Amino acid sequence: EVPLVSANLANLLLESFLYGTFIILWATYLYLFSAREERQQGGGPGGGRRRWYMHPIVISSALLMITLSVHWCLTFKRAFQAFVTYKGGEAPLEFYADLTQRTEVVKTGFLIASLCLGDMMIIYRLWIVWGFNNYIIIFPICTLCSLAVSGAGITYQLTRYTPGESVFASAAGRWIISDSAFTLWWVIYFDCPVLLAYRVWSINRSTVKFGGSSLNVSLL
Repeated sequence: EVPLVSANLANLLLESFLYGTFIILWATYLYLFSAREERQQGGGPGGGRRRWYMHPIVISSALLMITLSVHWCLTFKRAFQAFVTYKGGEAPLEFYADLTQRTEVVKTGFLIASLCLGDMMIIYRLWIVWGFNNYIIIFPICTLCSLAVSGAGITYQLTRYTPGESVFASAAGRWIISDSAFTLWWVIYFDCPVLLAYRVWSINRSTVKFGGSSLNVSLL
């Protein structure tokens, strides 16, 4: 069993690394996307810069950047609270074990918001790849709603948590299990990626069959 304090310190290091990676990828994406829009719109004065930032993926990625930034800042704030301000920094284990701390509850809320935004982006991409087929996204939207409801339940139940109690034995445990075992599994790991891969494969197969080039790179 990993000690709670050690786990939170490792989480701080890992989250900082992944957050930095996300910033680089996000900035690169915005640059490439805006450059492509400028080329497609002729590169006229203000032409490419006028509307590209209103694209749904750009907006959702910006919102995701905000939620992840707040989550990362709260992780750092909790580290300072645990080792500096809370009881003079003499009880970090007690601090991290208390899930009713305001910073922990708010951080959980932003985590759920980040997951919802990420799933929305995947569903939108699925809808585009499937030619704006509304039926193909019915189940993913239902599971996205389940994620949002379960996440709200988790966040609320953390405010009712009794320190020292196993989180899975508390009321929050039911929300956590339903959230992770159903929604995240179906939306992220099974439903959308499989449907996206199948669609890309089927389009590529049809294109090659009629003498065209592979679309794997362009679609992905």
